[in-house]
Amino acid sequence: MTDVRDIMTTDVVSVTEGTTIKDLCRILKEFDISGVPVVSEEGDIVGIVSEKDIIAHQVASLEPDFIDPDIYELISSKYLGHDELNPGQDRMYVEEIMNRHVVTVTPKLGVDAASQILLDNRLHRLPVLEGRRVVGIVSSLDLLRAKIQKDISAKNTANS
Repeated sequence: MTDVRDIMTTDVVSVTEGTTIKDLCRILKEFDISGVPVVSEEGDIVGIVSEKDIIAHQVASLEPDFIDPDIYELISSKYLGHDELNPGQDRMYVEEIMNRHVVTVTPKLGVDAASQILLDNRLHRLPVLEGRRVVGIVSSLDLLRAKIQKDISAKNTANS
């Protein structure tokens, strides 16, 4: 059985709460990723932030009358409450838009269980922690690759 540690990315790009949103956008583009863990100065996980969070808050800052909860749910982090939106307010730092409710996994978790967590929570990435330290990140694409490899291996074994 394959574990998360076998497929996770260990060279994790992360930001701190004090990272500007402008720098966050640059980092996401530079590394061709859509989200990153947010860590404290000590390296402990404190949140997660994605392109979706940037878009939601950009729309909210441009549209002060933006109150439709159905539309907001489509573009926002599912854990951010409507009362945290503050329409019309400019956001400058990651701490102002990040999701503080982070779903995480451990390196020893099986990939099937990690896949189920992604599906159940409608997520695209899971930080992998040892204690409160980020030691990796696993994405939906990583899990899909593992599933395909498993299926190919099983097919090759059956054909042997």
